[in-house]
Amino acid sequence: MTTNGFYWPSPEALVQGKYNYDSTREIQNHYSQAGTMPRLSLDTRTLDWAKSYLKAKSRGRLPVAVHLKNNPNVRGESNADMDSWFAFISECQGKHAAHFILVGDDPVDARLRSLSNVTVARDDKVSLDGYLALIQIAGLFMGMMSGPANMALFGTNPYLIFKNPDHHVREMAIELGENDHYPFALPHQRVLRVWDTAENLASAFESVFDQVAALKFTKIIERHL
Repeated sequence: MTTNGFYWPSPEALVQGKYNYDSTREIQNHYSQAGTMPRLSLDTRTLDWAKSYLKAKSRGRLPVAVHLKNNPNVRGESNADMDSWFAFISECQGKHAAHFILVGDDPVDARLRSLSNVTVARDDKVSLDGYLALIQIAGLFMGMMSGPANMALFGTNPYLIFKNPDHHVREMAIELGENDHYPFALPHQRVLRVWDTAENLASAFESVFDQVAALKFTKIIERHL
């Protein structure tokens, strides 16, 4: 039995069918009382694989795990704007020492595969636990609010999670108020309720990248890889 965790949701809530999987209020309440919270982690073997994979793909650049939620059967709902992400990542070529690793089984815009600073993990037949390990180990996570993003949300590494401002407006107001981070967030962990335009993506990334650089990001990369 673990000594540094707690049931979430509670067994009672599950049995009664009263739990809201879109809410982090139970985690927030635990954090406010305990001053800390358990962080998600994969097993050592999977993390070792992720470290090797990122090292091989990033080649000394900052490894950025990216999940672009893309459900073609649903309009809106924080689906990624592929034109914007392509423009942003393309602009990063030659400008930033970063390599973007796309995780998840969502359809991938063919233009992204043409970029020298992009690896599509799906093409290497990476499994779900592999995707989650890459998110956990990468120097930065970027992407839309989605299931895989929760690995970053409850992890320790920097992240920039984008949430379309017209999706779950009331729910997000309850979750975050006017803040761009959860109460349990660590430095450089932000949830941005803005459209994922190329300009917004670049602005958020450059802000975090500069801060990481100021903290000698090469040492951070070495620690993870």
